[in-house]
Amino acid sequence: MIRPVRLLCLLFIGIGCLTSLFAAETYPVLQGEPVVGDPMPLTADPRGLIFKKTDGSLTDRVSWTNFTQSALKQLGSSSPKVKRFVEPLIEPEIEETETKEREIKEIKPKDVPKMARPDPKAGFGDLFSSPIFVLVAVLLYAANIYAAFEISIFRNYPAALVCGLAAVVPFVGPAIFMCIPTKMNVVEQPGGQVPVEEYAHAIPLGNEVAAVEETVPQEVSSGSSLPQAVVYQRGQFVFNRRFFETKLNGFLRVVPSEAEKDMVVFIQSARGEFVSSRLTKITPTEVVMQIRKGDATTDVPIPFPEINEVQVRHKDA
Repeated sequence: MIRPVRLLCLLFIGIGCLTSLFAAETYPVLQGEPVVGDPMPLTADPRGLIFKKTDGSLTDRVSWTNFTQSALKQLGSSSPKVKRFVEPLIEPEIEETETKEREIKEIKPKDVPKMARPDPKAGFGDLFSSPIFVLVAVLLYAANIYAAFEISIFRNYPAALVCGLAAVVPFVGPAIFMCIPTKMNVVEQPGGQVPVEEYAHAIPLGNEVAAVEETVPQEVSSGSSLPQAVVYQRGQFVFNRRFFETKLNGFLRVVPSEAEKDMVVFIQSARGEFVSSRLTKITPTEVVMQIRKGDATTDVPIPFPEINEVQVRHKDA
């Protein structure tokens, strides 16, 4: 009777061991032998997890990175706390990755407003629909009129004639007067009206050589014993720095010489008429006259383009 009882006990013990062995789960790892046992969720932390073996003992802490993908998925379903650590380590399936890549690569362009393309059949009149073009056209037209005015002074033609032609035929009108010869004045002489003889000579100006039209200055009789006035008119002479330095050099001195002490310079310009016995300064663009006003004197600059006539005459004339 004793032996059958012992055999029965041993049978029950073996069955229990096999049951516990089959109840414990196996977790494959990347390095080493698979871990067999039950995970202990309370021991889970960023370093890993501890398992309880079938014989009741505890394993060493196993790192999360040492588990295979199947083991991580198996552990993630065992406990929410363990799932929190293993979920970032689980790689997505290939199909899900390809689907996400396709969704990312699919670009849907947005409709944006486009500028209107110019009409290929548009005519010249459509240019004036642009405010910028209108502004540029007005500025060019005004510059054309001003250029005509300067050309009329240079060529000694009426400003109304030259500017009027420039207004009707822009750019072409000023070019015509620029190409024709300068209009010469006529001097009354006893034998009748004879044009003043003209000749040209080259005068060096810096690094350039300019051809200057020059005439014999007119001598105007004052009808008395006073010296005759010498007249220089625009068109017969080019009024520039060289002209005043050569023709009126004596009036640049602080103390006038014997020939200029009783003479004065008379200038008729677009700003008015000026009389002075001394020229203070000559610049490349203007001449400065010393004008006396009462007991005081003041310097008046006169630009060369505005000068129409220059006279050298006696102060009592």
